[in-house]
Amino acid sequence: MTGELPPTTAQAEDEAVTFTSELIRIDTTNTGDPATVVGERAAAEYVAEKLAEVGYETTYVES
Repeated sequence: MTGELPPTTAQAEDEAVTFTSELIRIDTTNTGDPATVVGERAAAEYVAEKLAEVGYETTYVES
């Protein structure tokens, strides 16, 4: 056993790392000021886009 992962597992791990890295780059700091919380929507849109790529339909619910 060489310790290498099968290509599909390695690819899935790479995708997970890329997704997570891109998601945490979006500033979702909630200051309480509506003018500065745009990052929360951007993060939701990013996740929705990734889900749509694999066939999921999303709905935004704002509070």
